[in-house]
Amino acid sequence: MQPNEEIMNFLKENPTFYLATVDGYLPRVRPIGFAMWYNGYLCIALGKHKAAYKQLLDNTNLEICAANDRGEWLRIQGTANFDNTPEAQQAAFKAMPQLADLYNEETGNKLGIVYLDHLSAKLFSMSGAVKGLGDVPAFQNLFLLFTNPFMGVLAGALLTAVIQSSSASVGILQALAATGQVSYGAAIPIIMGQNIGTCITAMLSSVGTNKNAKRAAMVHLSFNIIGTVV
Repeated sequence: MQPNEEIMNFLKENPTFYLATVDGYLPRVRPIGFAMWYNGYLCIALGKHKAAYKQLLDNTNLEICAANDRGEWLRIQGTANFDNTPEAQQAAFKAMPQLADLYNEETGNKLGIVYLDHLSAKLFSMSGAVKGLGDVPAFQNLFLLFTNPFMGVLAGALLTAVIQSSSASVGILQALAATGQVSYGAAIPIIMGQNIGTCITAMLSSVGTNKNAKRAAMVHLSFNIIGTVV
């Protein structure tokens, strides 16, 4: 399979992806849902009246990111060039006919075709990143402890508290489970521990605040601990 086919297949399988542009010195990200391969280039389509199109006119650097439910994500970098030919617009209408209903003389909106020059694309996988850990004896022995539910809860709480992100720690757990390093039974107490560890953000935020803020943080922690015990 050619690189362009891999890119397009991934974008078609995950039709909502994200375009990052630069507005002055600030990053701007928004979802888009159109991409096509035209004249040897990856192309996206944007309304010329939209801020994203105007930002690309000022700063041609852009990134596109797409992700699937298997823990894989595609990052595409490039510089924007503009194809204002009727042929490019017709190719876009052919690829996605509903665009013709949005961009025509009646609506007054004009469609801009942006193609990526100096394109670079990388496919990342959380599962692939952690798969090699299964061959490390110390790692294997560590996860034998998770047959003890208490240790699983403790490990999940500590990991989440350290990185201060329950979504990140859950992502790591999902990747480990996908590679078979953590069983379903072992994952349950770990994820309950992650629910406790996520309270660290509220606890840290309450430091130096009034009594009501500290009480709210303690209620949050107590609620999650009680829920795990029950």
